[in-house]
Amino acid sequence: ARVASLGAYSYTVYPGYDSASGRMGVIEFEDIELLSRLAFVQAVLPGTTLHDMVIRAPQSQARAQIRAGDPRVMGSSLSLLEGRGFDSDDDLQRQHVCVIPQSLAKILFAGDSALDKTLWVEGVAWRVVGVFSSKKSTFGGLFDRGGETVIVPFRTLVRSYKEAKLNNL
Repeated sequence: ARVASLGAYSYTVYPGYDSASGRMGVIEFEDIELLSRLAFVQAVLPGTTLHDMVIRAPQSQARAQIRAGDPRVMGSSLSLLEGRGFDSDDDLQRQHVCVIPQSLAKILFAGDSALDKTLWVEGVAWRVVGVFSSKKSTFGGLFDRGGETVIVPFRTLVRSYKEAKLNNL
């Protein structure tokens, strides 16, 4: 109840550091469930990012970060130029779909439409379902930290890459 009275619209929760063991804490899926049950919480958006990944397409490649997105914020936060964002079904069914920035689409697909094309990240194939504006302030600044960002469904990311862990909520 104390958190609800702070008046902020969003909070980011990171795992704590255990000084006794010298290890970072771990956010578990149960944490998502517990937080989402609180009366003042509208949504819990799990976050994970894989940095400096090689993205391959048939004719080109680039480096980018892979970020888990949540369908509940896709439509209101992305300025889609082509296609669609992914939806809850894509996430629940762990579909290998992605949304990429226009700037990355130009690099990987040499000016052709990226829609329904396949790109590979560390040997995992992803089908491009949407292209968003490369301008700043996507997802309220979450992707404005430099470089290119490929957005994929959270559950699919965690299932596809061993190193994908819950970084924050």
